Amino acid sequence: MASDRPVATQRLGTTPEGEEVVVVEVSVISGERRVCVILLDLSDSSALTAQDVRRLRKVLQVVPRDWAAIIRPFGRRDAGPAGLDSTVGDVVDGAADIEGVLLGDDSLRIGRVAGSFLGHAFRQAAIDDIASRYASTLLLVLTDGRLHDVKAIEVPQGVTVVGMGVGPLIDARRWQEVVPNAELLEPSRSDTIAVVRRQAGCSFLGPCRIEVPGIRYRLGAALDAARVRAELAEGVVSWDFSRGAARIEIPVAFARAGGAISVTADDGASAILDIGAEAAVAQRNEEPAATVPIGHVVDMAAADAAALMRHFVDLIGQRAPWQQVDGRLSIMATEDLPTAVVSSCGLPCCHAMVVVVPDVGDVAGEGRVPVVWIPLHRDVDAAVQVADCLAAASFVANEPTRLMFHRLDARWLVSVGGREEVALPPRFGQELSVAVATRDGVRCRTFFSGTIRSVPECS
Repeated sequence: MASDRPVATQRLGTTPEGEEVVVVEVSVISGERRVCVILLDLSDSSALTAQDVRRLRKVLQVVPRDWAAIIRPFGRRDAGPAGLDSTVGDVVDGAADIEGVLLGDDSLRIGRVAGSFLGHAFRQAAIDDIASRYASTLLLVLTDGRLHDVKAIEVPQGVTVVGMGVGPLIDARRWQEVVPNAELLEPSRSDTIAVVRRQAGCSFLGPCRIEVPGIRYRLGAALDAARVRAELAEGVVSWDFSRGAARIEIPVAFARAGGAISVTADDGASAILDIGAEAAVAQRNEEPAATVPIGHVVDMAAADAAALMRHFVDLIGQRAPWQQVDGRLSIMATEDLPTAVVSSCGLPCCHAMVVVVPDVGDVAGEGRVPVVWIPLHRDVDAAVQVADCLAAASFVANEPTRLMFHRLDARWLVSVGGREEVALPPRFGQELSVAVATRDGVRCRTFFSGTIRSVPECS
């Protein structure tokens, strides 16, 4: 039974040719609280590499991005890094830095001597406790299958185990002795993604058949319809929801007559979504406008602002993330940050940020200066206009700058001065070439954080 389902939102819109249409965006959501646990065998025999992590990211594209992701290495919890707590979306995007945190020299050194004991890894990762907190658990084990467990392990109820083979020599027979009811998928298998999708119960988060009978319509990616829009003569098209939401533009005349969109997955699971112009009109008239990020001003001592700017420059030069392993931000004391940027427990409240700092130089004096923090969110459809966000501090931007999140590529894009959009680095910060000054004419420097991974819960 599928754990995900397609849903549709509707609003009125106008095509470039001036035709009024009902814009239906079909996306896939997971109906229950679910988690993906990833266990990494770092033993000598497995020889797990960054290439295996890239394969993992590709496989996870068929798992809903909002699932929690808990990543743990084999071995003693108190002897090395505890792992990463994030979301599937952040693992896929690379914001959850598996290579940096778990494949570093220290982690690998500890993993080499820890041994390949899957039962011990279960206990260290507290799989029983995790299974009790979620409706279901998908457990991916990256290993060569050469496990040292003496007997078969007991898999808690609600946990589905899938092995992903790594290393030059994979021992599927030994794996079966330890985990009798789970597959160990060799790297060469062409159906790995299909197997993981099936085991996760994600029928719709992949190739589907979308049907809107009897009309001509446009289909494209949400937020990117202008780039990939296609005019289709038939009312049937294939769409892969792991690439993002589908945007369908339906003539109002057809929508007023009533109708439905059918979505059918490869495994035969299907769903019917009702459409109608009246619902779109009601949504346009009653729903509040989407939240648009605004600038939050922090009044800082000039010397502290100068130190913050140098810290940003250092992080960018070192290609270091703005986020610690535990998810908390590493850029300044959290009590000094706006509540729109960080929660009371020190965890980030946004998916990325832009910070505008006056360049007061190394000799800053004893004055105070405003620093503007702009939180960015992936689920806000509108592009962020930087000039609008600077109004609270009376900063002036000399050319239009906008940022947006491109869901198909899972990247933040920036356009300065109306020029073509440029992709920003997903995991590290970058200084933006934006001409901004304070009302007193002091030049400002603008910094982008890179993607900030979501942390499911405060702890």
